[in-house]
Amino acid sequence: MQSQVQRAVSNPGPNCQLHIAQRNVRNCTTHRLTCQGKVPKRTVSCSAAQNNFNSDSEDLGTPVNASPAARRLYTDLQKTTPVGSEWGEGFLQFRPGEPLRLDVDTLNERLQHQGATRHRHVHKPDEASGLIFSFDGCIANTRAALVRAWAQLGKRHGCPPLLTHQQQALGLRSTSPERAILDVLGWTRDLKQARALAWELAELHGEELKELSEPMPGLREWLMAVANYNVPCAVVSSLDKHTVQRSLERMGLHDYFNVMVTADDDMETLSQRFLSAAMQLHRPPNLCVVFDDSPQGITAAHNCTMKAVAVRSAYPAYSLKQADLTVTKLSDLTVYNIRRLFAQQGSEFMAQCKQRDDDSNNNKKKKITSATL
Repeated sequence: MQSQVQRAVSNPGPNCQLHIAQRNVRNCTTHRLTCQGKVPKRTVSCSAAQNNFNSDSEDLGTPVNASPAARRLYTDLQKTTPVGSEWGEGFLQFRPGEPLRLDVDTLNERLQHQGATRHRHVHKPDEASGLIFSFDGCIANTRAALVRAWAQLGKRHGCPPLLTHQQQALGLRSTSPERAILDVLGWTRDLKQARALAWELAELHGEELKELSEPMPGLREWLMAVANYNVPCAVVSSLDKHTVQRSLERMGLHDYFNVMVTADDDMETLSQRFLSAAMQLHRPPNLCVVFDDSPQGITAAHNCTMKAVAVRSAYPAYSLKQADLTVTKLSDLTVYNIRRLFAQQGSEFMAQCKQRDDDSNNNKKKKITSATL
């Protein structure tokens, strides 16, 4: 008795070459309809394509000779890191005799300076804080490197040049490369080909990251200023440690950072990266300042009770209005600006909600407004 594969080969349909080439046929109904010519060749919709991005690499044409760096960059381009710590959550630990959850409040309490360290920070308050820099956008212009990789990919395959709004959207990484190729750019309508182009983009992006040798404007001057006051600095990034370390060495900034939190540390959210950097700097989160250029980074910093300084680069100014301070370049800052961020540290939360006993409903003071005047 002939098997189903033998009968399919002996009785080929209009699209039987596609049927034979695929090894893993799990969607039998779709393949049967394709061979009978009842559905077009491209039967995967945009939503179905997004769901199939994580299917077997053999089905969607994952290159077997892809370098480890390209695999890491491809994984980084596929996902968007969530903000995290919306309810003050931090980490889970499984040490005997220790609390199971290390939330933001617990870290603020445990990392408070005591003894001689606290006495020294009274006389040198700048040393008590810690600075956390986002590598993407505040240290290196990785967004421009990604846009250049997209332009090289399109030029290599004869696609039209990228428009201004397309460059801005691709630099912000608001969607996966496959969806951008299929729906935004319209370079192809085949999911396999889009997957192959995404892998090629990861290779080109890795080559562009190797060429990063200039820091963001004003960064070097700012790091030299805070180094004179012995303020510890950390860098966080979604890239791997090798890429970040080599980039900092080419820029001549490696010695300014005491801590590095990268993709190799397997942090799930932006908040966990910031909290991990604060723990390694031995600073409580409420005494740390995060430098970021994205609204997500500013939200994550505030969720961790940290201060946020927004650096204008890719995002417009109105999307960064939640930051405690917004600058065009870091050289515009002074150490006194950082000190002033913590000037009202004790009166920001419940102190403003307290009410005097004599200010009852029957004894309210008249509020003077501009209409009253």
